[in-house]
Amino acid sequence: MKLPRDLQDFAGRWHTTRRAERLGAGNGRLYQGVTVFRPGQGGLLCTEVGEFHLPSEIGSQTLWRAAGDGVDVCFADGTDYHHFMLSYPVVTAFFEGCDARHELSYNFSHWPRWRAIWKVCPKGDAATTGYTIVTDYQR
Repeated sequence: MKLPRDLQDFAGRWHTTRRAERLGAGNGRLYQGVTVFRPGQGGLLCTEVGEFHLPSEIGSQTLWRAAGDGVDVCFADGTDYHHFMLSYPVVTAFFEGCDARHELSYNFSHWPRWRAIWKVCPKGDAATTGYTIVTDYQR
């Protein structure tokens, strides 16, 4: 099984397909776009641009840095987001923010095609539902 060896294996342009849905609602929205990992700030800047259908453009940016045999992912301002290892085909990471808990799962078992799954559950307000985002990346 081929896996990413290091951070540089992510460098370059990826076609991105994403499905987002509220937990338990089944009302997903499809997103298509481009993700580019380019050198910057001592690692790779991950920039996403695309559209959800119905059209509404979105984008985000994170910083990915090599960390031993894994990757540290930071928010665009440099604050820590999560860490994952590259030595396994499927890995899970967690982030606890003040308003939500994020569970992130990366699946590299079909590298260079890979998948990221975010499960976000809000804290505190039981009336607010969480959501799941499944993103597929391929060259």
